[in-house]
Amino acid sequence: MGRPSAAIVERGRELAAIDVALADVAAGTGALVVLEGPGGIGKTLLAEECAQRARRLELPTLMARSVEGEREIPHGLVARLLGPRLAGADDDERAMLLAGPAARAAPIFDPGAAARTDAPADPEFAIQHGLAWLVANLAEDTGLVLVCDDAHRADAPSLRALRYLARRIEDLGVLLLVATRRNEPGSEHALLDDLSRVPRAVVLRPRELTADAVGALVARAGVAADAAVVDAIHVSSGGVPFYVNELLRAVAAAPDEATADALRAHGDVRRTVVARRFTDLAPAAALLARIVVVAGAHAVPSRVAEVAGLPLEQVLTALDALVATEFLTVADDGTIGFVHPLVEAAVDAEIGPDERRDRHAQLAALLHAEQAHPEHVAAHLLESLPDDRPWAIDTLREAARAASARGAPEIAARLLERALREPPSAEARGAVLEELGVAQLRAGDARAAATLALALAERRTIGAARALVRALAAGGGSREVFDMLAPVADAHRDDDPEGAMLLDADIAALGLLEPASADAISQRLDRYRDVRGATAAERLVLVALAQQSWVSGNDVARTAELARSALGDGLLLARETSDSVAVGQAIFALVVADGLVEAEQHLDAVVADAEGRGSIYGYTSAATIRALARLRAGDVAGAEVAARASLDAADHAVLTPSARAFLAIALAERDDLVAAAAVVAPRPGLPAVLPPTMPSIHVAYARGLVALLTDRIDEARAALLDAGARETSFAIRAPVLAWRLLLAGVMARSGDVTRARSLVDEHAALARRWGSTTVLAGVERIQAMFVAEPERQRELDAVVQRARRGVDRLELARALVDGGIERRRAGDAAAARERLGEALGIADAMGARALGGRARRELEKAGGRPARTRSSGVEALTDAEQRIVPLVALGRTNREIAQALFLTPKTVENHLGRMYRKLGIGSRAELAALVGTTPD
Repeated sequence: MGRPSAAIVERGRELAAIDVALADVAAGTGALVVLEGPGGIGKTLLAEECAQRARRLELPTLMARSVEGEREIPHGLVARLLGPRLAGADDDERAMLLAGPAARAAPIFDPGAAARTDAPADPEFAIQHGLAWLVANLAEDTGLVLVCDDAHRADAPSLRALRYLARRIEDLGVLLLVATRRNEPGSEHALLDDLSRVPRAVVLRPRELTADAVGALVARAGVAADAAVVDAIHVSSGGVPFYVNELLRAVAAAPDEATADALRAHGDVRRTVVARRFTDLAPAAALLARIVVVAGAHAVPSRVAEVAGLPLEQVLTALDALVATEFLTVADDGTIGFVHPLVEAAVDAEIGPDERRDRHAQLAALLHAEQAHPEHVAAHLLESLPDDRPWAIDTLREAARAASARGAPEIAARLLERALREPPSAEARGAVLEELGVAQLRAGDARAAATLALALAERRTIGAARALVRALAAGGGSREVFDMLAPVADAHRDDDPEGAMLLDADIAALGLLEPASADAISQRLDRYRDVRGATAAERLVLVALAQQSWVSGNDVARTAELARSALGDGLLLARETSDSVAVGQAIFALVVADGLVEAEQHLDAVVADAEGRGSIYGYTSAATIRALARLRAGDVAGAEVAARASLDAADHAVLTPSARAFLAIALAERDDLVAAAAVVAPRPGLPAVLPPTMPSIHVAYARGLVALLTDRIDEARAALLDAGARETSFAIRAPVLAWRLLLAGVMARSGDVTRARSLVDEHAALARRWGSTTVLAGVERIQAMFVAEPERQRELDAVVQRARRGVDRLELARALVDGGIERRRAGDAAAARERLGEALGIADAMGARALGGRARRELEKAGGRPARTRSSGVEALTDAEQRIVPLVALGRTNREIAQALFLTPKTVENHLGRMYRKLGIGSRAELAALVGTTPD
């Protein structure tokens, strides 16, 4: 691949790995390389060498280095990496690069873009997906190499975006190289560690140089040095290349004084060598260097001169000298930087806290006067002392709004905390507190509720009250919340009836988490019992009523009616879009209330909206809920497809745990217990000890089911008890998840039949109260097992009839299997074969291999000869491949399919290649013919 830079020695292993990664990209496959090591070990040289080799291969290459002070600018590193490429594109190319889902990344490069587009439910989630598509667009025809240096200085949103990209890198034809230090103070350790743990990531940790390598560097530098001097350089530098070069600089500057003893006398070279270079600077040059440290990315000559109080000509002269002595560098855009972070660190150590704060204040005022973007001004305000400046408060608030719109609520919160210290006027304080509380809430900060309570005390607005409800819901409800919030709704009922109605809906939703508030909540919602969904507020109230109805477990029919009214033939979706949590809540309520056909129709509409708007959240939410809907219909093959669609599309903190749980349940029914266990095994984002969230109920249940089916009885008991405790904490009474029935099985196997019967009876009581035909059939089938013959046969026959009226085809098959077994044992082989044959047909149709295997074995015992299930044609394709088939048949391009399914074009291309080979075809037209469709 070519000779390395003369400064690179003893890095053959690292360069070979980089060459392999570049070859992969040239061949169309992506790669992730993480360079880890202490400062000065040579990461930057390797990163630059990677970029040079990529350019020699004619691979488009973009490189950026994080700078000090950029952690408070959301997506600062990503903007530095990709921004110049977009800036250099003409209008047509820019429109092409930011087309489709990539448009969601536009706010990173154009702060005003967020205000011109619909705000997604999760801005950062949308931006991450948009960035992945932007990178895919950049790499589509030519491949792409992205090099990020000094990532330990990067802002958290940039690192999360890189992590999102890294997890999809193989399908993108992109090399992402990230160079970083480990355990650097102030860095985002967890995010950097996540990058290193991405599957197939190549992690390179360059080692200290050997004495021979140091000797080679000495020789290349043309420095006359004997073996003793070389050894002294090696020992004093610790084999760190940067310090080797600094010592060589000292030797070259004073060769007569460069004895081995003198070099060893440097002591800790890390502290002395560069520091001595700084102390040797002229006063003007030293001042310039200190200001450049503080200014960071905003260091340009004119600004530095203004802050220093020196004529520009004098600053330029000093700058030339510092560049000539390899102390500073000047980029093409005029930005001043240091030749190495360790040089910067040495200068930084010479700056006292008072000087630092004063310089930041000067820079903030200067940037404000220049009308720089508020985020850049705010970065310096954060490091300066409060000074009662109204413009500073306005700037910090505006920067916080921009940070929130760009998916960085934790940065927004820090900015608003600083605004409170400025401080704001008494009139503005309540608004700032409310904004801070909302930012803390979105960032997952436990202080959000306390902050919003203070805001509500100062300004009793609907907005502050609704935000407080959300904060309390995130941290668990309490009886006190009703007493605190209800008066606000009552106070605004005349001047803002819609707002009061929305707050009542929020209060009701919060009351779902606190059983003690149930009666009061019910009374408050009584005024809305007759609403029909004529307005947006009415529809959201209906969502709250539907939620309250299913959680309370009182009436399945009423829940379905409320959910239908809330959805309003698509009115809720049209108003709220697929990004709305409320839309998902309403469809979820319809699913648990057995309105599965209608739910599927609404989910189709959500997916269509998500595709049209590029909403990854909407698509993922719909796929997750669809997985549950299909489980409740008994369609475990369809549930697997939907759950995998959700997981393939994105990794979402709320949706992904449920999707994993639903996938595990489906896999268990499909008799793939190893895969089921792996799906819900502890991992980042899915810990062994689950957080107190509703999705954790699904995960605990799935873990319990898989443990029970794999004979890990103690684990099953613990997980199912955990699921039950979590349901109780959320006051859920609808028996949607049958954890009691599974736990009864655990207890029965442990010999505690009394406890098992008690759990079954408890579930039966809840089922009768709820009124779901399917749920009743399921528990009555279990109850029949406690009854002696011949009564058991009659009860199972009744269960079969009830199950036929239900929505879960698999529950019918289970009842038929149990009934068939009883008939066989009673000697009625013909009746047994009839029941077992029907059960086998259902199980095969639903993809329920576990139940199908049981039905087949019992049918053989009853004298039947069941045909073996065979897969052929399109049915032989994997679930992921089957999702692509109808879109190909409709004439969609690879890019259109990728956007519709939130995949990458490369993934679609790979799937199509495998599909053609499996089916023995060679074109889209042939594939369309297999499914009876003519492409457009």
